[in-house]
Amino acid sequence: QTIRALNILSKLKNTQLIYEATLRIALNLKDIKEYSEALKYYNKIPGLLNQLEKEKYNPDRMKRSWLSYYNNMGNFYIETKDYSKAKEYISKALSQEYVENYPKLHAMLLNNYAKNSIYSSNNKQIIDSLLNTSLKIREEIDHKQGIIGSKIIIGEYLLTQKDTLHALRNFNEAYILSVKYHSNYDLLQSLELLSVNDKENQILYTEKYHKVKDSLYELEKAT
Repeated sequence: QTIRALNILSKLKNTQLIYEATLRIALNLKDIKEYSEALKYYNKIPGLLNQLEKEKYNPDRMKRSWLSYYNNMGNFYIETKDYSKAKEYISKALSQEYVENYPKLHAMLLNNYAKNSIYSSNNKQIIDSLLNTSLKIREEIDHKQGIIGSKIIIGEYLLTQKDTLHALRNFNEAYILSVKYHSNYDLLQSLELLSVNDKENQILYTEKYHKVKDSLYELEKAT
């Protein structure tokens, strides 16, 4: 449906709507792991952003859109395990002088840079700094879902450092916050991590995980 809409929008010459549809298609294709097709649509985005700049599109939104593009490409290459390219795109975003004006995106970029570093270099000092800075920004702006995401990735990183105690503490905090703020995806993810890594409470968390997963499945069917 989105691709059909894009074909219609292309005839109307509305660059903003074409950009939004192209981005949605790229993200959806990545989510279903159609990576080569997703990349074709991602590669159209810089041209569309340049066109929007020529059309004097809102400067603030342009900056945000460029940062989002670099972040999306970073995520894409992390997922496809091309860590040097991921670093290139995320670094480009972080080098923009205006990046700190967009704290939610700034924190996301720092988080993704840390994630990429975990997979590629594992420099403990740099990763700790990136993760903690990202969490601090998210706490300052009270970005609840971002805080939960930070707790989860910090826990995952601590597992790689064999610090199970502090990893479980972060997973548990993410679980509590997910329940409090009704963040279903994070709730499922935190319960899965607890069920695998908390050996003392494994049965409890496994039961909770399956209960939540079944509830979300039934909810999805109903809608």
